[in-house]
Amino acid sequence: MIEAQRLKRVYKVAVRDKGIKAAFKSLFQAKYTSVEAVKGIGFSIARGEIVALLGPNGAGKTTTLKMLAGLVHPSEGELAVNGFKPFKRDRSFLKSISLLMGNRKRLNWNLPVVDSFELYKELYDIPEQEYQSFLDELIELMDVAEIIQRPVRNLSLGQRMKCEIILSLLHKPQVLFLDEPTIGLDNIAQKNIRNFIKEYNKRYNATVIITSHNMDDIESLCKRVLIINRGELVYDGDMKRLTDLVSNEKRIVITCKDNPINMEQYGTVQSMEDGRIELLIERDRAVEIIPAIMTNPWVQDIDITNIPLTEIIERVYTYGLSYEPK
Repeated sequence: MIEAQRLKRVYKVAVRDKGIKAAFKSLFQAKYTSVEAVKGIGFSIARGEIVALLGPNGAGKTTTLKMLAGLVHPSEGELAVNGFKPFKRDRSFLKSISLLMGNRKRLNWNLPVVDSFELYKELYDIPEQEYQSFLDELIELMDVAEIIQRPVRNLSLGQRMKCEIILSLLHKPQVLFLDEPTIGLDNIAQKNIRNFIKEYNKRYNATVIITSHNMDDIESLCKRVLIINRGELVYDGDMKRLTDLVSNEKRIVITCKDNPINMEQYGTVQSMEDGRIELLIERDRAVEIIPAIMTNPWVQDIDITNIPLTEIIERVYTYGLSYEPK
């Protein structure tokens, strides 16, 4: 469905010294510098996959998403989405994709939600019967039947986001680009959005690329992750394999009545304060270490967890795939 080879994007950015004199001079003798936002990345995504595109702010992921959607022309490289070259913006291509950016709204603030739906039906030339049938299906999936007659300004953020997603799907896109789809939503609304995306992917075998700083979105929806850092693709693969590459640890939180001694014999002590000890141990030695800790009379409680995905991703951003615990 998506093929990218040696994809690169360079921006020309104006620069000048501070001050009014420099600002006036730049009107006639502007200076520019080149910023390489994406540096020759390549990947392939099959039909029906849900893939996470991750990276810190400024890493190049939004630029990549915009190139895939045809909003930005690649400076170099080859790119095909559903058989089209996105930057040519053929009408058939535009009708096969949808780009939803969580911080940008398309519903008309003063009109009832359903009026915006009707407008998009006309823009995409959706036949009336097909439109009504699919709209009813989306409304049922999102559980918004009671709100679509209300003006958008009277809806909560979660309700608006549900309607924005319906708006993005009215033309049944085969490729869905989601940029922070749950930003600003409460936990219940986030869960509803994630469930809806799963169901749409399952029913229509749609290809979904999602960028999000909310790791719950990623863990819930994606088996595969692409990580971009400083414009380069640093990882492309299975989520579990990423965790195994970056972390061979489990985190243990021990509650005790006295401060124990020699905790370093078990692993790496992260903190020790007020009867609470946080310890990193080797995952392969967990069955040996945990019983040994439990035999100590000072132990009152023990909690064992894997390293959170948020921390795994942060380690990749900071250290690459060669992180060593300290």
